Amino acid sequence: MKKYILFDHDGVLVDTEFWYYKAGERALADIGLTLDKDQYLRDMNQGLGTWAQARAAGIDEQTISRQREVRNDYYQEYLRTEAIEIEGVVDTLAELSKYVRMAIVTTAKRVDFEIIHEKRQVRQFMDFVLVREDYKLTKPHPNTGNLGSGAVRLGCGEGWSGQVPIG
Repeated sequence: MKKYILFDHDGVLVDTEFWYYKAGERALADIGLTLDKDQYLRDMNQGLGTWAQARAAGIDEQTISRQREVRNDYYQEYLRTEAIEIEGVVDTLAELSKYVRMAIVTTAKRVDFEIIHEKRQVRQFMDFVLVREDYKLTKPHPNTGNLGSGAVRLGCGEGWSGQVPIG
């Protein structure tokens, strides 16, 4: 019998990936660099992120560090102003909460997670949340899915960890 459902965050409970990309694209455009979306997606799958293209273009680390802060500001602006809800998520969580306990394991930074959920209803259904600062290895490392299981001491077959949209 399942005791817990451990949810990934983005693309499952909220839709913020597009805005994260747009924030990086905008930060790099500020210094005259175009962020190629296809390469960005390949880089993200390898855990490299926005700045791989900047480094490949010869952008120095000091500039990258400055633009990372700019990107973070743009991203937080988007989180506050853009529609990131996924239709049906809150209703689905309300129904699931009658049968199982739930938690979130996300690579979102705590500050971003707090902004995302300050006016949304998702968090009320969760027993706990693990954000980026709560662990060392991130996706695509395979151990990230085990973090939540360890946090609630689940045995084999007692939990489900998912990255499938529920809306």
